[in-house]
Amino acid sequence: KNNIMICGVSIYELLTVTSILFFIGVYGFITRKNLISILISIELILNASVINFVVINKYLYPDMLQGVLFSIFIIAVAAAETALVVSIIINLYRQISSVEVKDVETMKYWKVWSPKTEDGSLKQERIKHKRTYIYFEKQ
Repeated sequence: KNNIMICGVSIYELLTVTSILFFIGVYGFITRKNLISILISIELILNASVINFVVINKYLYPDMLQGVLFSIFIIAVAAAETALVVSIIINLYRQISSVEVKDVETMKYWKVWSPKTEDGSLKQERIKHKRTYIYFEKQ
């Protein structure tokens, strides 16, 4: 078979580029300290795998679309994952004013408690919209 897919670019060159992108993403995931940088590294890994699906599908089965369909599925899952992670990061930033990994790890040392009344039952304080205050006590 002819291993030229794009005029002047072979499958080996495309797989080399996607492998480099994949390992840059792995390196960023391992070494970064910022949650947003880690998210970008995960997206880089997913995009490299999507390009690999399309390249290998086009090379092995040029008339079939399985690789393209898998790629669309991966892109959809990655978009949902990104939306979820960004919302978690925004929520963490509102609570602790930081997106650094070391600051997020400190949250596991806090426990939730409510003040007790004289009879020992838990007291819930309410505000206008019936939200309950949660008190934090450092262990």
